[in-house]
Amino acid sequence: MIEEKEYDEESLKEAIDSDTCLSNCHIEMLDDDGNVRIGIVEYGNSVKQSQALSTSKTSLKSIINSMNANGGTNLHSGIAKADKLLDAGRDDAKKLVIILTDGIPTYYDYTYTNRYGQEEVIVCGNGNYDMAGGRNCPSDVVPSAMAKDALDALKGEHSTADVYTITFGNESQAAT
Repeated sequence: MIEEKEYDEESLKEAIDSDTCLSNCHIEMLDDDGNVRIGIVEYGNSVKQSQALSTSKTSLKSIINSMNANGGTNLHSGIAKADKLLDAGRDDAKKLVIILTDGIPTYYDYTYTNRYGQEEVIVCGNGNYDMAGGRNCPSDVVPSAMAKDALDALKGEHSTADVYTITFGNESQAAT
């Protein structure tokens, strides 16, 4: 995700389309004046790690270089975390979210009230079971619908944000 005051949309689209600099090239957009800040969310079955909006090329490159592809696709969790990162941004700044995915969402976060009256979040997936504890998840909830709900919430809260989705692999398998 990139936050910046102004950007040239054509140069940004070229950077997104580039095979060689999909992630690190965005970090090179950081300037010495702190006008551009980037936050990163890595997700699989759930959010693996995140970096708050930052101007530090070193810390951002470090998090990108430590990423690895494994696990499921919990777009719901990743988008919800990106939404929270954008909350820390300046109101007058242009916000941009770039979602990188390998296909159809297979997991989502489900919030429920436990027997002690406390809210808990569990990761549910295809097959309707909780990843950690084997608890039943709602059978009528679909991971792609939860991802769409999270994206709608992000767009609702940050209505001027531009959102791009880049799919690796079979585009027909991607969430719409």
